[in-house]
Amino acid sequence: MIIVSQKKEVINFDNVTRIFIADFSEDGFGIGADTNSVDSQCWDLGYYETEQRAKEILEEVTIAYANITMMNMPKINIHEFIPAKEIIRNLVYQMPEK
Repeated sequence: MIIVSQKKEVINFDNVTRIFIADFSEDGFGIGADTNSVDSQCWDLGYYETEQRAKEILEEVTIAYANITMMNMPKINIHEFIPAKEIIRNLVYQMPEK
């Protein structure tokens, strides 16, 4: 799966080792990701006004990843469970604005 940050940077989820919420006090809550690259680069994926909103976004990312994982399971006709439009939408997760 690919995640597109609010700054339109593309992150390959296969290289992510951790996704987290950080409290930036006055600026709200950010969602970041560490990668398994040599530099262990941390990506700022998006910023949200409340911790609750950041948690909702993390839940959406989790669901998108689960959908991709389910599509890769053998002997399951995924189209019987999830509409094709939903599958395509989850191939790339676009971090929403505030």
